[in-house]
This record gives sequence, structure tokens and C-alpha cells, in this order.
Amino acid sequence: MVNNINNFGVINFYESNSQNSKKEQVTEEVAPIEETPKEKPYTPPIPREGDYNGVRLYIEERKRYDESFKDYCSHHNRKELCILLTKEFGWFVDDKSLGRNIQRNI
Repeated sequence: MVNNINNFGVINFYESNSQNSKKEQVTEEVAPIEETPKEKPYTPPIPREGDYNGVRLYIEERKRYDESFKDYCSHHNRKELCILLTKEFGWFVDDKSLGRNIQRNI
């Protein structure tokens, strides 16, 4: 084993037997490539409970990338949308509070 002290006072240990490290590198390169799992679509972070400004921004952001959500919003009323969001967020989304926030920020 060889000791090496760098400029920051950290001691690095290197093995003097370089054959072992070369064998390890070769086995890593030869390992079969696993299939990458399908990427999940981007989902904006879930807003805090009671943060209706965050809920409004969540809806706007999600409409930009999720066509099925955008379609759902255009074919359902705000109350049905709040029921869906309540299931997704895990906390009750009040349709009247969301409506007030939307009206305030037009």
C-alpha cells in the first residue's frame, strides 16, 4: 500500500498491486447493461395543506405537460377537480377557497 498526502492534509491510500484494480475495472466494464426503467413524467411538488396559491400554481404547471389532466380540467368543474386533487394530495382541497384564490390572481 502506498500513502499519498495531498495539499489539504488528506491521506490517500493506494494499493501497490495494480493487477487487482485493473481486474476490477475490467469486470465493471464487461457487466451487462440493465434496462433503464421507464421514466415517470414530471410532476410538480404537492403544495402544503391549505396553500391554495400553491394548488393554483400546481394546476397551471401540470396542465402544461399532462394532456390528460388538461383535458380533465376542461371537461370537469372546479368541485370535481378538487375531489381529484384531494385524492392525490392526501388533504382536503376546498373548491371555494381555490375559487377565491383563482379570482384574486386573474
